[in-house]
Amino acid sequence: EGAWTFTATGPTTNVAARVQAIAKPGKVLLAAATYALMQDRVRVKPLGVASLKGRAQSIEVYELHGVVP
Repeated sequence: EGAWTFTATGPTTNVAARVQAIAKPGKVLLAAATYALMQDRVRVKPLGVASLKGRAQSIEVYELHGVVP
């Protein structure tokens, strides 16, 4: 029997890839939707609004600075 291959696609994956593409080496960026889910568990620096390639709407982006113990 063959091995299964899974591929993630769709708008969430697209935004994640675009946010990753604008991150500087060694930095972790969070889109607004991800930050909203984790805001009580992480420390971030707001970077403002970013226009992402292939996306009609800009999104808020945050740089991860650590986790809350």
